Amino acid sequence: MDVKNNELEIISKITGSSKSAVSKAVNHCFGVDRENRERILSAARQNLLAQYQGGDDQQGCDVYAILPDLPHFFWENILKRLLSLRDRVKCKFNVYSRDSSFVLGEYLREAEELGAKLILIAINPDEPQHELLKHYSEKIPIIFLIERVDIPNTFYVGSNPYDDGAAVRTRARLSDCSKVLIIDDGSMSSRERVRGFLAEGGGLDVLYVHISDELAPASIIAREISALLDDRTDIDLIYSCAGQIRETAIAAVKLNLRGKTLVAGHDFYDRKTFEAQDSGSICGLEFISINQDIDRICSTTVNAIENYIYRKLFPDSKNICIPSI
Repeated sequence: MDVKNNELEIISKITGSSKSAVSKAVNHCFGVDRENRERILSAARQNLLAQYQGGDDQQGCDVYAILPDLPHFFWENILKRLLSLRDRVKCKFNVYSRDSSFVLGEYLREAEELGAKLILIAINPDEPQHELLKHYSEKIPIIFLIERVDIPNTFYVGSNPYDDGAAVRTRARLSDCSKVLIIDDGSMSSRERVRGFLAEGGGLDVLYVHISDELAPASIIAREISALLDDRTDIDLIYSCAGQIRETAIAAVKLNLRGKTLVAGHDFYDRKTFEAQDSGSICGLEFISINQDIDRICSTTVNAIENYIYRKLFPDSKNICIPSI
């Protein structure tokens, strides 16, 4: 999250935390516990919104967006483009952060009460949430980020997870990997990444770890990996299909899986850390990102919103997949 020095002071006063703690939290660095990190990030997000919204009282909205309260460039990019759209064409919108415990039904009911014309949402829905979304999509069209969902009147903008998986398999083959650890959360996108990875058939020893919560902390990821590996460290490559890249890296270091390669199929990483490159180092592990064109995903999403709000045009395709780069 891009936070200037004067903003660090503001957030520090709001939260009662030091500027150093605020800086670590918004840049997702070590040294801040989970509770304080979440409190600081929430304050930082509200401060960013206040800069643009200027305290206007919005009676109703055109777009109701539910985005994660995480310090990732992807969400920052989407938010700023939404704000630009509002300033350019006077589009009203509400943005609400979410975490793993958020109550989706309350957000959806408020979106309906505000007369939202479109909902933008980032979530891997479980079965009850799927049913809720199915009910509300009959009233308000929904654009999904992160996960494709088979519900009428919904649209998805993002990566093609099957192609992600195939690209990682190519990387593994070129790197002469023999043993691969795959971490997934059971979502449709995660399953498609695995399917793409396995499309070529045998040749690799593949182990699977299932994480039930896509926002699981490093301690949970480490526990699940440890139960599977039984103190072995002979892994060549870790493929995180479920995201949680930094947490996965921290878990790997805790389990002494140093010197391994960590591959991410997601485009939701911290631009400030990786500077839009497809490789680097994270927690001492070689990091490779099978990136999509993040700017294009964001611009495509906001263009789809503008076309629907002002021209009543749906996207040409139900699933708009931006190719890997």
